[in-house]
Amino acid sequence: MNLFKRFLLKIGTVTSLAAIVVNVLQTQTKLFDGFGFFVWYSLFFLAALTLFSFALLLRGLAMKGNEFFMQYFGAMFGLKVFSALIFVCYFIYVQPIKNTNFVLPFFVLYFLFTGLLVTEARNVLTASKK
Repeated sequence: MNLFKRFLLKIGTVTSLAAIVVNVLQTQTKLFDGFGFFVWYSLFFLAALTLFSFALLLRGLAMKGNEFFMQYFGAMFGLKVFSALIFVCYFIYVQPIKNTNFVLPFFVLYFLFTGLLVTEARNVLTASKK
């Protein structure tokens, strides 16, 4: 199976499971009171950003090969970190959310998608060495 299609399937599964958990927590508890919309924005923003970052990594590897893997991995990670920082800063400075606990679900989702991205990047590197 194509690497991108396999990653698309994995990220779709992770996003769906995370959406189910967010929906259950939002309807059954008061955990996300005051910032429920932010959690949903975060979920879909991070899923799209992770998908774009992985596509960028695959494109870079296809163009230059494995000897430049760390440069593309660093660029991919830098893009992901700074985009996430801008996203959070928007909700801190431009459209402030009163409940400061809104960053906790964001970082849980951020690390979930980052773990998936790093795992798949490692799989791509080890598969291309064989």
